Amino acid sequence: MKFAVVIISYQRAALTERCIDSVRATTTLPYRLFVVDNGSTDAATLALLDRLEGARDVELFRLERNHGPAAGRNVALAAIPAEFGYVAMLDNDIVALPGWDHAAVRGFAAGADLIQPKLLQADGLTLERGPNRTNRSPLAANPEFIGCGRSANQPDVNLEEAAAIVGGTGIVKRDVFAQVGLFDERLYVAEDFDLSFRAGTAGFSLRYVPDCTLIHDHCFDFGYDQERGRPEKYLIAHVVVWRRWHKALLSPAYLAWYGWLHRHQEPMYLPAAQFWGIIHRRLRRRLVRKWLMSRHANDWASARSADRATEALARGLGW
Repeated sequence: MKFAVVIISYQRAALTERCIDSVRATTTLPYRLFVVDNGSTDAATLALLDRLEGARDVELFRLERNHGPAAGRNVALAAIPAEFGYVAMLDNDIVALPGWDHAAVRGFAAGADLIQPKLLQADGLTLERGPNRTNRSPLAANPEFIGCGRSANQPDVNLEEAAAIVGGTGIVKRDVFAQVGLFDERLYVAEDFDLSFRAGTAGFSLRYVPDCTLIHDHCFDFGYDQERGRPEKYLIAHVVVWRRWHKALLSPAYLAWYGWLHRHQEPMYLPAAQFWGIIHRRLRRRLVRKWLMSRHANDWASARSADRATEALARGLGW
């Protein structure tokens, strides 16, 4: 079977090029790159895309605007020929490490249908994302992540085990998409949660395979993270996930905080360079956040309370 390696890019040309180079350098099984650019506009990224045009190992898709990661992945998935049995979904800040492809094949041979790799921080020593297990709260969409921020060599993060979700960086059998469908394009965040829940409900096996190791170098980039982290995206995702799965993406406290940001047209982040010029705005945001976090709980008391709050949010969003 061949690997279709799907890379979604938006700006950050140097990271995208590094990701592509790492796949080329480490992948020894048959593969092809499917690169989807989500409407980048900066000169460096446009120049990189021009260089990728016509590359023998690349299928390139250039979207006119940012449609989000779910829609970007769907563009690639719809174009992958049937001969590719495995789909490796990589964000453009991933660095592939030697042996990742063979470890994935071993995981599939052992019964996995969707594989959560072990993701390391940029230092290559610290765990960024490892095993995950179903949250003890039945109303929480987020799983419990084990060992994040600790040494990647700890024994409890190096055992293959079942996973509650497979994240946006994951390796998936093509048959999974054929049966459960593509990503939900309404979701700009948590699209991986939704796919994982659909796959698990359909009887597919989600596994954490630590021998399949990648680096996830998510360094903060103001322009990129400001677009990625718009509060409205999280609020809409909360509504969609709750209505479909009766699982809450946001706690009462964060629902209140993101709702306040959205209503007041406040971005998730403020530019550091403007610190002194908008210190009053920063202070106001800090005080509001502290007040909301103290006033609202970290867990939903009941499905009824979550449903009422979510439907009130949906009405405010026009959903």
